[in-house]
Parts: sequence; structure tokens; C-alpha cells
Amino acid sequence: MGPRLFIKSVLAGIALVMALGMAAPASAQGMFEGGMFDPDLIQAIRNGDNVRVEAELFATSPNKRTGTGVPAIVVAAEVRNEEALDLLIGAGARIDNRDRDDRTALGIAARLGELGMVRALLEAGADPEYQGEYRETPLLKAARQGHLEVVRTLLEAGAEADTSDLTGRTALEFAQEGRHRDVIELLEEHGAY
Repeated sequence: MGPRLFIKSVLAGIALVMALGMAAPASAQGMFEGGMFDPDLIQAIRNGDNVRVEAELFATSPNKRTGTGVPAIVVAAEVRNEEALDLLIGAGARIDNRDRDDRTALGIAARLGELGMVRALLEAGADPEYQGEYRETPLLKAARQGHLEVVRTLLEAGAEADTSDLTGRTALEFAQEGRHRDVIELLEEHGAY
């Protein structure tokens, strides 16, 4: 068997695995992330083709995942596609759906400072206290980056100002490390220590 025929056989096998909904071997995982084996909905979200996102949502679940298991709603947050996020929410996507690294759309939006996304996710019922990987909450992520309005929005939604991560570090400590004075003041006003 020549190299081209071998490659075609491998790709055909992977396509069959995907069609049957089975997990791909670890050696093939890189081919799935951000690429050719992702469902059309995911590709449209990544490409910012929101007309196509809307059309795909008529025919498929808003909870589709990439080949490596990242939910569509998390992809929308990662690529900062707020319109796709709104479409997914409207189509009934699971708001606190998380990927294999325990990341949620709210946590990603908070880390990126995407205030509109944070508000939309909270209004749709996202948990402001969800502790993802390393027990980090969206508030900890926003405070570390100095996103004042995101921190304010999360506190108003019920996030605890003194929550700590797996290592015991608090939002106030992250804000102090980043020298985010306005965030420090806001957290202290809310009882952070």
C-alpha cells in the first residue's frame, strides 16, 4: 500500500468513526480541533457565519461538540462570537455545558472580558459560582485580568467576593497581583479579604 492510499484509508476510517459517534484515537485528536471533522454548526461559529449558525440550528442540536468534545456554546465564547452565543441560548443550549477541561462559556467570557456575553449567560441562568478546573470561578478569572465591569456584573449576580481557587488564592489576591486598583476597591467594597 502506497503512502497516499494509506492516508486515504486512515481518513476514511476517521470519518467512519465520526459518523458512528465514537471517539477517535488519541493520535488523531489534533485533526479534530478547529477543523475538518467538526460539525457544520461548530465550523460556522468559528467562521463567524451566523446566518449559517442559525440555519444549522434548525436541523441540529445546539449542544453539538467539536471532535475533541468542546460544546458549541464554549466555542462561541472562545472565538468571541456573541451573536452565535445568543442564537445557541435561544435554541436551548445547555448554559453550563462544559468541555473536558471543565471550562464553561461563562468562565471563558469572564476571562476574556466579554461583558455582553457574561450578561447574556447570566440572564440565561449560568451559575456565577461554578468552579471549573483548579476550582476557579468566573469571578477569579475576571479579577485576574482586571475586567472591572465583568467583576461588578458577577458580584451583582451573586458571585462570592471571597471565593478561592484550589491553591487558596482569592479574587482580591489576583487583582492585587495584577495591580488592578479599581477591581481591588470593588472587591473590598463587597467584603473580599
